[in-house]
Amino acid sequence: MPTELFQLRWGVAEQGYEWRDVSLRGHPLPEGARPVRLLVARGDADDIEMSARWYDPFVDALALFRTFADLAPTQEAIYKFANHYGWLHYSPPFVADPGAFQIHAPGSDDHARVVWGESLEQWIEAIGQVRYAVALWDRLQMNDREDLARYLRQEGLEQSFEREAGRRTGPVWTGHAALYTMVAAQLTNTLSAQPVWDADRQRLSLALVPANLFAALWLQFVNSVQGNIEYQKCAWCGKWFAIVPPQVRSSRAYCSTACRSKAYRKRQADARKLAATGVSLEEIASRLETTVETARGWIERQHRA
Repeated sequence: MPTELFQLRWGVAEQGYEWRDVSLRGHPLPEGARPVRLLVARGDADDIEMSARWYDPFVDALALFRTFADLAPTQEAIYKFANHYGWLHYSPPFVADPGAFQIHAPGSDDHARVVWGESLEQWIEAIGQVRYAVALWDRLQMNDREDLARYLRQEGLEQSFEREAGRRTGPVWTGHAALYTMVAAQLTNTLSAQPVWDADRQRLSLALVPANLFAALWLQFVNSVQGNIEYQKCAWCGKWFAIVPPQVRSSRAYCSTACRSKAYRKRQADARKLAATGVSLEEIASRLETTVETARGWIERQHRA
């Protein structure tokens, strides 16, 4: 489906987020138990929505599901992701609000200010789910039945989807069945069709709107599977970008002109540093994967300057 059919206005707290250890409201910690580690928004909770930075992942971060699948399940990596893209709001609540805990700071009374957050465990679980789906789809695209079969056995899925109508189905069917099950579980009851105003065409349109960022990640993933879209990591910044011919060639190494320019300038600087240490032109060209003539031009340009 074209990404124009999808839409989500998602907010990121202007003052960012931070990790905090808290006790669940109404749930005193047993002796020796640790408090819940939550990612909470800085500042006054009542002002978060008013001062949020808004974006649309279907416009501003088309390959965000790939970035999320690559995310290390650590506090630091999650902290950086959240401060750029916001909360996930991906799981049911313990108390009231979808995707968030309602908690009181340790030692506070029943009238303490309510704080909203998402737990480290929630984030780690969410990363694992998306990472598994992406890894499975990548193996299905490679069409290596032996590698796919090994992966399914490793993940314990071989028996779950092994038979259909009384016969063995093979790893490809098993992989697709597992993928369908995961996607259905994540997107059922999390999408809604809503009327939106198309400013470019000056008319009313209909968009598929996910309930939260986590649902948006899964919708991005499904769209890439349906369109058989390939992605590549930028050789400079590491950001994922879609290979969509003819606009983007499969040989393209950088996500933007800015990244390509930065990488080019670094290669020039590296050539000059190597030359200054006595490395031969032939060796410089080999290390930087360019021609001798190009390497010579980079070095001589510095001397002319």
